[in-house]
Amino acid sequence: MTDQEIYSEVAKLLYCEAPDVSSEIHALAMHVEKPSFISVWVGELRSVDGAFDLSVEALRKLTILVNELKEYCLDRDMGGWNIVHFIASPPLKTFECEFDYSAQLDEDEMTFTEYSRRLNQASRVRP
Repeated sequence: MTDQEIYSEVAKLLYCEAPDVSSEIHALAMHVEKPSFISVWVGELRSVDGAFDLSVEALRKLTILVNELKEYCLDRDMGGWNIVHFIASPPLKTFECEFDYSAQLDEDEMTFTEYSRRLNQASRVRP
């Protein structure tokens, strides 16, 4: 699968699983040596109100897609990330993918939850 095919599959999955498609749909995934962690929510900020659960099948498929994307990137020397943030906006018909690397996550100096909180704080200070 190419990166574009992976992005397309992720976008479809998020669209089909989200309880509300009138605003942004987010999936934040951590890919490290241990099992991946995935958080999904609707709306600009990560909150309890916007959080939703993926079906077992969708979670399995998203995990596989994240692993395939990591493999694809590593094969092309673009794999220096351990966080991928997918943002689908059905009303605008857009899809974004942001990558990040956190040494603190790799070294167990920060949890995925703490990383998510920091991302949320950074979102709140955007102009």
